Amino acid sequence: MDKRSFLSLFTTALVGALIPFSGCGNGNTAKSLKDSTEVRPVATEVAEPEIPLTTPDGEPARFAFRSGEVEMVYSGDYQGIRRTIFTDYGMREWRLDSAVPSSEKMQVVPPQQLSIMTPNFHGAVDMRSETGQKMPNNAYQKYREAWRTSSRPFGEIALERSGGLQLPDTTWMEKYHCRVYQQKGETYTRTIWTWGGLPIRESLVRTDGQSGSYVVELQSVKTDVVVQDSLFNFPANFKIQEVPYGSGR
Repeated sequence: MDKRSFLSLFTTALVGALIPFSGCGNGNTAKSLKDSTEVRPVATEVAEPEIPLTTPDGEPARFAFRSGEVEMVYSGDYQGIRRTIFTDYGMREWRLDSAVPSSEKMQVVPPQQLSIMTPNFHGAVDMRSETGQKMPNNAYQKYREAWRTSSRPFGEIALERSGGLQLPDTTWMEKYHCRVYQQKGETYTRTIWTWGGLPIRESLVRTDGQSGSYVVELQSVKTDVVVQDSLFNFPANFKIQEVPYGSGR
């Protein structure tokens, strides 16, 4: 994949991260974890947490939760774990994808990828080569200006600006009431399920005439956790290329 394709896909993934995930899955990847905050599917639906229009600091909020740690599991043509840690109601996010393609047809998500997003920048590095790119988060700044002049949730504005289509709401695992959004790229269709703005399921299907797909589903979630500011810096020994432009330039 060339740099332009990589940046396009990475930008779409980050913008998609601004959109709540909601969906219904088969639950094969839900595993029991001994934690008081783990997700345990039951037959009683839980109302969707309300996303505040503003945080206590007067800034936009992506999620209904101040901070959290989420672990999701891949199935299909990718195998592995996606671990996400966020704070400031989702406006700062650290994500490590350890997924690797189980099929040569699905070279879509770079394996062993660490991505970081803040209001000021976003970037991604390959953990194997310890190289990557970092650029201004221009899209966030544009979404924020639109948010300041309206009374709409930040996530809805980001969805509209990124070309996402809202699908009918659904319930995941017979418990979590979710909102569902879909993005169509040149070579794939991505569907995202959110609960309280928090992505809990994602599917991607190739649409370029080649077969290939994956699903990544929630395995565990903890909310209101302590997150260190140092997490949102790439390791000092990594070779990071500074790109002077960013998404939404």
